[in-house]
Amino acid sequence: MPWFEGEIPGGELRHDNYWRWSKMARNLSLHPMPDIGHPALLWEEYCGISLDAGPHITVPDRDPIAAYANQLPHPLILLHTHGATDGTRKNLPSRELREIVRALLVRTEGTIVLLDRDRNVPPVPHWRVRHAHDDFGPLSTAQLLYLLDRADLIAGIDSGPLHLARLTRTPSIGIWMSNGSPATWSLPRAMQANVVVGMEARLWTKHARIPFNILECGENSALPEIVGRAAERMLAGSRYLAPSQIGRDILLQQFVRDWQGGGDNSWGGFNDRDDGFDRLLRVAAQRFKMPAIVETGCIRTDEDFAGAGFSTLLLGMVAAGTGGELISIDHSAENCDFARRTVASLGASVRIVEMDSVAWLAKHRSPIDVLYLDSRDSDLPGCAEYALCEVQTAMPLLHEKSLVAFDDTSYAGGGFIGSGGAAVPWLLERGWRILHSGHQTMLSRTEG
Repeated sequence: MPWFEGEIPGGELRHDNYWRWSKMARNLSLHPMPDIGHPALLWEEYCGISLDAGPHITVPDRDPIAAYANQLPHPLILLHTHGATDGTRKNLPSRELREIVRALLVRTEGTIVLLDRDRNVPPVPHWRVRHAHDDFGPLSTAQLLYLLDRADLIAGIDSGPLHLARLTRTPSIGIWMSNGSPATWSLPRAMQANVVVGMEARLWTKHARIPFNILECGENSALPEIVGRAAERMLAGSRYLAPSQIGRDILLQQFVRDWQGGGDNSWGGFNDRDDGFDRLLRVAAQRFKMPAIVETGCIRTDEDFAGAGFSTLLLGMVAAGTGGELISIDHSAENCDFARRTVASLGASVRIVEMDSVAWLAKHRSPIDVLYLDSRDSDLPGCAEYALCEVQTAMPLLHEKSLVAFDDTSYAGGGFIGSGGAAVPWLLERGWRILHSGHQTMLSRTEG
């Protein structure tokens, strides 16, 4: 019987057509299987199905794996680098394999267990690096599933162990060599981040980042650093979102901690938005389960993480990942259209409103947990006065734990300069406190 093998996406991939390239989606209703509907209509339901194999694994398969796993130092990291099919495309070269193992040993503690059914992986002599076949013997499917379930993390290529992890609660890192496509050969998983290796994939990865939590890797030589860093962060636990959203959290950490930092700002200080956004999102995560976020001034430049900051995407990912809401207000129709296209994959959690921000704040009636102000560039006349007007208008909507953050606002010469140059002193006079000030400044009425 024929089947659809899947296709590598092109630049036409968008948030609402991922199914077109998916091997799993396009085989739905394919003859001689029964016609249960068109893949486009079934895709969202299909991706939402979550199965747990744990309760179905019998005691004879559990006990020997439990005994094996219990005697290894934890955390337990499973590493699968060589598959049984299409090895030229999928498998890790020996050099990258050794360097990934080295990166995992440096960045993590515990044990790395190599999964290698066909014994194709060169040995790595080290107490903390084990070969499952040497230490345990051949694994049955049920035993592999239970080992996956007992592990703290699996990193693997496009092959059985990585896909089986979907049937467990174990976080995973997919490694897609040679511009391989998780959008083609896997389903989105909230507990999984995917490292796509190669420059050609950049044509479509930015459009598939959100559902598949894609971490781009241009060259093979960069792979050990990216995998090691992702593993270290996964084992540390979610930073901004719930543990069940660890894959999305790792992607958000890449945007914030790795891509937001820049060089010097126009005042001769440091563009440290990486630190500013990290602190803002961490405090928001501690204070609010489902944050109500309002942003004035939406994103307007493609992929400008280190320049303009890309705040609408970051705040929108938090809103979508927590069940909260982001409302971004901008007076420019062009900016609003661009922002809507950029965050379309985040769904109804993000609303882009074309309106004057002060007028909108005057009409708004719901409390605001996080207010992020970036509606006027700091080099424009009157930017500080306008931000002050925004804060004064929003004041009735801010409560005891609300956070107010200003972009392009630094401390210099005994006072504040930039967009928040007038509003920050006004808030301080009314009992607000500085929680952070670098290239951005964040305040709250309370410190904790």
